[in-house]
Amino acid sequence: MTGEFDLRQVLVLASLLLLGACSSERQFSMDSIWPFGNPNGPVASGETAQRALGNTPPVTPIAPQAGNVWPGPVRPVPTIADEQKQMSQPLGDSYTPSLPSPYPPGMAPPTDADLSGADFSAAPGATATKVEPK
Repeated sequence: MTGEFDLRQVLVLASLLLLGACSSERQFSMDSIWPFGNPNGPVASGETAQRALGNTPPVTPIAPQAGNVWPGPVRPVPTIADEQKQMSQPLGDSYTPSLPSPYPPGMAPPTDADLSGADFSAAPGATATKVEPK
């Protein structure tokens, strides 16, 4: 069989060429054969990396917390009847904001009647002045 290629030899040669396709032969041999590992690789100091390397990392146990740490009971899923009840209310009555009001206590946001005659334009060269609430 001299002069003929064996299929096994062709597959071995092709697989070696494919393994080094994304890097040079030197880089491939350094990553796969070098006994000291990759000097440019990341430092494996995390718990997961230590476990992957076969080491047992020191793990501090999680201490239980005192008291009830779980949230309250789950609210029931609204039914179609509940949604229809909310649809008959005026818009915004069933809405409860998730954030507190930006206005101080006792002060409400301005309504359209408060802003009806206001002129918000400024004359050229005007400076800002602080207006005290009424």
